[in-house]
Amino acid sequence: MQNEKNDYRLHEELREKARAIANFKMHLTVFILANVLIWLVGIFFHYVNIAIWYWAIFPTGIWSVILIFHYLWVFKWNKDRVEKEYKKLLEKMQKESGEKESEITSPAENSENQKQ
Repeated sequence: MQNEKNDYRLHEELREKARAIANFKMHLTVFILANVLIWLVGIFFHYVNIAIWYWAIFPTGIWSVILIFHYLWVFKWNKDRVEKEYKKLLEKMQKESGEKESEITSPAENSENQKQ
């Protein structure tokens, strides 16, 4: 029964991570398509002498910064949060099963031990 709860929590965490990655990919796709359109409109208006073409730099630049932060949140900064949650779950499982702390280690700790 307890293993089913832990499995459910693990699957929920994996779903959350998959959802974050899927959202980032969608954000990137919309960014590319919208910016192609913005630049095409900018170039068109430049050639018909209605506007200057470089106005498109501003929305592209601002949106690029937002996209970079989104990338960092999903792929870099989120790893620490996931690792903390993983360790919490391990500790909880250890308390419930009565196993020693040294018997179960996180993947990060395993990779550190292998490097040494």
